[in-house]
Amino acid sequence: MAISSKTEKKLNKRIYIGAGILAGLILILIILVVADSLAGGKLYIKNDTDKKIEEMHVFFDDDDGNLVDNLYEGSIDAGGSFSFDYGSAIKFPGDTYECVIFVKFEGEDELQINDGMFNADFNGNIRLNFYQKGEDYFLHTKAGLGVFELTKSTDMNTDIILYFDENDWDYVFC
Repeated sequence: MAISSKTEKKLNKRIYIGAGILAGLILILIILVVADSLAGGKLYIKNDTDKKIEEMHVFFDDDDGNLVDNLYEGSIDAGGSFSFDYGSAIKFPGDTYECVIFVKFEGEDELQINDGMFNADFNGNIRLNFYQKGEDYFLHTKAGLGVFELTKSTDMNTDIILYFDENDWDYVFC
């Protein structure tokens, strides 16, 4: 039984459409892989509160409290933001490190927040978003790798409530 030329044309058209879709998906995959390898290396800080951050220090230290890499020192106005391209990967010479955030809001005592557990060189994005709900102040932390900012290797994707009157903080569990 022979295939008619009309059926053959429909079959060829479907093959070309399928090949075009497959080529498009492969191109998208290649773009995502390249973008993933180029993504990262930025620190983003946002202060969505009604208080100025008078002092802030963001750095990494090891299990013994030794400074590894200093990322930021400065202040941020209420409602302000800051971004910084720290460039190449943060090199950790040992086993594990954590991100340390010293923050002092106007009229409050300084808080030290230790978050995350980094176990490899890091060239991803770090996001620190201070926000408030009513009278309560919070910090959302995230350190992730690649386009999708995966946090598996950093263990840093948390919401933290800040207790200024007790000079303390705690994780927020939902």
